[in-house]
Amino acid sequence: MTKTLTDPSPTDCCSNRPRIGERPALSDLLATEMEGLFKVLANRTRLRMLHTMVCCQEICVGELADRLGMKPQAVSNQLQRLVDRRIVSSRRSGSNIFYKFVDPCLQILLERGLCLMEDIRNSAAPPMMEPGYSMPVLFDYAENALSEVEDDSIQQKGNIGHE
Repeated sequence: MTKTLTDPSPTDCCSNRPRIGERPALSDLLATEMEGLFKVLANRTRLRMLHTMVCCQEICVGELADRLGMKPQAVSNQLQRLVDRRIVSSRRSGSNIFYKFVDPCLQILLERGLCLMEDIRNSAAPPMMEPGYSMPVLFDYAENALSEVEDDSIQQKGNIGHE
């Protein structure tokens, strides 16, 4: 059983905190902590799980596995990493364990990531790329699946991250 989530406003997340431009420079410790957070999030399976959880207020392991076409044990293993980082929380109801994301900032972070990717793909001249290279097509919106990168030299230059 899932519940549909209402869209939070960007002001719902961190509205009582200073904007990034008003904050002091990141300390080495804080930058290291953020790096760890982004490493946990930088996993295609966990990103798909989080997107599904954003669409549902709460979801059990079995339903999440069905939606993602995965085995429940594989889903549970990935969810445990998210629970350990306090990105999602869990509760037991009978024999089912239900998961939900903890902070509305997560939804905004996922939305910003998708927006940034769309902006990069729609850009006529992507920044930070050497002359002669074009932006590879990684996401086919019609198929909702990854497509092949034609130029392996782009991967070698570090423009495409892999797990």
